[in-house]
Amino acid sequence: MDTFEVRYNQLAQQILAMGMQATKAYNDAQAELQLELVLSPDRLCCEEGIRASRDTLDRFEALTSAHKEAFSKFLIAATGRLGEVIAEMPEEKARAHRASLAASVNRSLQGQARSYVLREEWLSTARRVCELLEDCRDVIEFRDGQFLFFEDEPMEEFNALLARIDELHRLEVENVEERLSAWRNGPATC
Repeated sequence: MDTFEVRYNQLAQQILAMGMQATKAYNDAQAELQLELVLSPDRLCCEEGIRASRDTLDRFEALTSAHKEAFSKFLIAATGRLGEVIAEMPEEKARAHRASLAASVNRSLQGQARSYVLREEWLSTARRVCELLEDCRDVIEFRDGQFLFFEDEPMEEFNALLARIDELHRLEVENVEERLSAWRNGPATC
């Protein structure tokens, strides 16, 4: 392995480590929000709890927006730094590394974009749950840890929203698993 490839691989490992640290920081901040409580019946059974859930959703949206912006800047900077090292390589090696880098960046962008789409839909669906419970307060009773609806339409919408929340969670887990698998099996860049 020549010095260009050594530098490239070292830089790729540094970038990967920085990306993992940023992801950990985002996940830690997300965990602090206690998103699992946002849609808990015990919280949503009263106006104060719904306000707390809406506040948490607003903070999660801001956190995700900031992460989205930081991810974009990070990816551009990382790709630029790797591109500088590639530019110094002999053309044949440079061509192979550019192709590998392009594939890696595209894979990263697609996976992250999918993650953001799923989170944004989760946010809007969770907000709709809060709205529905506020709007239908007069036809809902909270008893024994669950909501009892006295009209079918709001109950059906509520159940559909919760089913979509579950589906979004499943899709998010799938997306993460696909990204981890691609990372393990693909080039060690980005």
